[in-house]
This record gives sequence, C-alpha cells and structure tokens, in this order.
Amino acid sequence: MASCAQIESFLQAYIDGELSQAEKVILEQHIAECRMCDALLKRQKANAALLFESLSEQRLREDLTPVVMAHLPEMDHDYRRSHEVTLRAKQRGRSLFFRVIMPVFAAAAVLLVGAAVLYTWPKTYTPVHREVGMVTYQQGKVLRSRENSTDRMPTLVQTVVQADERFETAENAVLIIGLVGPSYVKLHENTRLKVEHERELSLERGRIWLKVSNNDRAYFRVFTPSGDITVFGTVFDVHVTDRGTTVTVAEGTVQVENERTFTVLHSGEQVELMPGRKPLRKVAVDAHTLMAWASGFHSDPQAERMFLANFPHSERIRAEQVFVVDVRRHVVHAITFEWRPDAFEDNHCGYHIFVSDEHMNQLFTGYIDARVFENKEKHIYELPVPEGVSIVGKSILHINVIPDGASGVIETPFIEVAALSM
Repeated sequence: MASCAQIESFLQAYIDGELSQAEKVILEQHIAECRMCDALLKRQKANAALLFESLSEQRLREDLTPVVMAHLPEMDHDYRRSHEVTLRAKQRGRSLFFRVIMPVFAAAAVLLVGAAVLYTWPKTYTPVHREVGMVTYQQGKVLRSRENSTDRMPTLVQTVVQADERFETAENAVLIIGLVGPSYVKLHENTRLKVEHERELSLERGRIWLKVSNNDRAYFRVFTPSGDITVFGTVFDVHVTDRGTTVTVAEGTVQVENERTFTVLHSGEQVELMPGRKPLRKVAVDAHTLMAWASGFHSDPQAERMFLANFPHSERIRAEQVFVVDVRRHVVHAITFEWRPDAFEDNHCGYHIFVSDEHMNQLFTGYIDARVFENKEKHIYELPVPEGVSIVGKSILHINVIPDGASGVIETPFIEVAALSM
C-alpha cells in the first residue's frame, strides 16, 4: 500500500491526467481508504478550478492555428522579396503582427502569468509540506524549524505540524503534538524531535511520551541514535541520553532493535538500547511512576477540538506479514522468500525481517532491498542466517515481515517462506 507522502507527490499529475495506468490504480485505491489524502486531492482540484476561473478573461476565445498557418506562405514570400520592396514588406509585416502574431504572444503571456500565479499561490491552498498534525499544548519556549533550514520560529498552541518539521523545547518547556491517527506525543524539556510524517518520528535528544491509537492499524516508528522502535497501539516513553536510549512501556507492545538484535517489550517492561549491544535485557519496572512527568499536562480543550476536527481518524490496514516455518530441529542456514513477479518496474518497498523461535526468543534480523523486486526473472530471495547466529534444535521459526514504507509504494505479497537446512 502506498504511503500518504508518496501519494501526495502523485496528486497534481493525477489531476493533469499524466499518471500511468498502474500509478492511477495505486492512487485511487489509496484515496478510497484514506480520508486525509482524499481531502487533499479535493482541495487541489478546487485550487486548479479557482485558478482556471480567475484567468477566464485572459483565455483565448478562438483557435489561432488556421490564421497563422494561412499567413505562413505570405510571410515566407515577403522575406524573399528584393530590396526595392522591403519597405512595403515591413509595412505589411506590421499589419500582420497586430492581426496574427500579437495574439499568439498574448496567449503565451497568459500561460506564463498562469504559471507564475500557480507557483506563487498562497501555501494555505497548496502547501509544499504535508500537514500531519497540530500543537495541542505548549508551555515555555518551544522553537520549530523546517528541514534543511536554519530559521527557527516560535511554536504556539494550534500551530499546524507539517512533515519534516523539527521541534525543540527549552529548559522547563513542554509540548504536546497531536498526529493523524490520532496519536499524541509529549515532549519533555531540552528535547529535540523531528516529525518525519504522521507515523514516523526521529528523537534526536531528550525524552518523549507517546500514546499511539489502537484504532489506527498501521505501524508507528520512532528512530533514535541508539536504535529503532516499532509500535502498534501502546503508551510508552523514550529517553535519549549520551549513554543510549531507554524505552519504557506502560501499555501494549513495543519492538526495539539495534543493528545486531531486537526484542519485544510488554506492559511494565523497560530496556536500555545501545548500539551493538546484544542481547537487549528487559527489566520489570513501575512504568506509570516513571512516566509521571507526562501526567501533569494535557491538551488544551479548544486546541484538541480543532485538531480532531481538522485531522480526523484514519482507517488503515496493517501491512505486516507473519509466517510460521516448521524446521523440525534441523540446522538452518538461510530463509527463502518467494513471490509472483508483478508488472511494476520500480517504486517497490523493501522489507524488514525479524526471526524468532517457538518461544518468541529473538534470533536475528534482515532486510530485503526494494530493488530485488524489480528483476522480473527472479521470484525467490535467500536471506542467509548471519555469521555467529546458530539455529539448531528449534522446532519452528516465527518470521515477521514488515514493509519499509520509506523505500517505495508497491508492496509484494509473499506466497511462500521456507527454511534451508544443512
């Protein structure tokens, strides 16, 4: 399934009738399921209609092609006349200019003006950055900035949050952001957070509390310098320090991973996530007490109503694929994934692979690059067991396949997953 960010890049081409048939099918299927993108498409259509009507007086009322073509021989003849009749040719040329050529230039000027108006149209109608949420509470000094920009602006309640924005809280400052879902993130003091889009955050420093809605059946991801977090409907806390990242879960389930391994946290569990650390050791904690810092502030009622009115709940399909493979205690050296090649040449998404044993003990992770699916002569991918990982004496393997929405639009259903033994 295509992501909202990817669909947004298709909208104008869809309105202009420039999409391929495959891209059109992908967009229309997404629009039918996503109210946010459907509303954005309707708004862009309305803007196009408004621009068309605003330039109605400048539009040409007749086709100039026959007039221009009828004079082309005369123009050619005039240029070939002798020096003696040059003056008369120029006089006739001026008459031709005002009768024929001038309207052509006028038409070109109208097109240029229209392009300029479209380019400079107010961002309230055609935003460059996609709107993904709203600030519902703010206390103290909070600054926000755009991606690749050094300009930092104050943040206020009811500020619309856009994809690729970064927020920084000063000392004794706090912030609540409501994201499409709805999901909520609370920023502690001295925190810097980048909103990649409504389902992905990058915590660069500091501490956040999150409540990810159980009603939104899409994965939520949090990236930190020490590792990544995958969420499905939960309340949890993430704290980034110079030593590493601490993840605490109050409700639901969270998966955390670094480049070597991963583990799953449940209610009342905590883990310290560090680069290269293996295994990731979970401990039991009083999660609600540890998260007491977040319970002292809540969304402003008026801002909350504004957020819910402008960013309605969105229904999504959870795209995870889960396979259970019977390995019958053989020594496993690789996992194979089989699919049916499709007609799309590019824009596929890659897949994160998480392998556990029958007791849900984490064994290893892997990744299938999106480019694998572009080769139509290939329909099986072999993921080797990493060096140093031994899969011996296991009865079954749980293989969790999660799409990487950042890599592409088109998902690939796997028809068979198997284990290769020695």
